[in-house]
Amino acid sequence: MCRPEKPLTTSKKALRELHEWLREHRSRTGQGYRALAVRAGCHPTTLQRAASGDTVPKLQTVLNYARACDAPPEEARLLWRRARYEQTRQMRGGRGLPAPRPEFIRDVVDLSAAVQELCEKAGSPPLRTLEQRAGTGFCLAARPTAL
Repeated sequence: MCRPEKPLTTSKKALRELHEWLREHRSRTGQGYRALAVRAGCHPTTLQRAASGDTVPKLQTVLNYARACDAPPEEARLLWRRARYEQTRQMRGGRGLPAPRPEFIRDVVDLSAAVQELCEKAGSPPLRTLEQRAGTGFCLAARPTAL
């Protein structure tokens, strides 16, 4: 028998949805964190923290959790991106220029706002990940004024 989870206390909508989804899928399996950890390939405490509702867990942790519960990874990734976007926007104080639609981009300021919002919606990946996705020979660190 598993110990009951603490109630979620977050007021962030996307974060709450992610954690409720994780908890729901764990309860469907009927297994505790120790059993899931064996299937997920990580520590039980890592999975427990991922579903705690305190912070946005790492993407890989969410995907491992979903795999251990036989849950759809695409849905897990989508919920994680929403929670991460919400967290990023809150960390910036909700400030920032609204991103214009592509046909309305006229200058570097518009382009910068659009790129920043796309990055945030993608889960704010690290610079190294963006460089890898851009392909061989492209280094964003060498072009900080381009963004």
